Amino acid sequence: DPKLLRGGLVDLEFLVHFLQLRDGAALVPAVDVALRQLAKDGKVTDALVEAHAIMTRLLVSARLLAPDLQKPPPSASQALAKACRCKDYDELERTLAAARKEVAANWRTVFEMELEIEE
Repeated sequence: DPKLLRGGLVDLEFLVHFLQLRDGAALVPAVDVALRQLAKDGKVTDALVEAHAIMTRLLVSARLLAPDLQKPPPSASQALAKACRCKDYDELERTLAAARKEVAANWRTVFEMELEIEE
């Protein structure tokens, strides 16, 4: 679940909202728009913007193709990977892991503490 996994969307959105409140920056309701502004201002990495995009695509697609949060059958796995702009399901898993690591890296920078994510 890209929303609830440690380093997932909940952690990413908390980071965005914290920066919005702390710095009075990027004060827009849309997280993707706020992220782009925060990246432009150097408060988060550009890679965090892409991490948000991949996790959002995965969340929406998985609700349709893997509603039980288990690896879907081959045809649905391929459709899910394609929806997330990956060549196959293995690449999708690697891409999600990299996105979560990017959230953790930005978390470390902003909060000066580790966001523990499993490998």
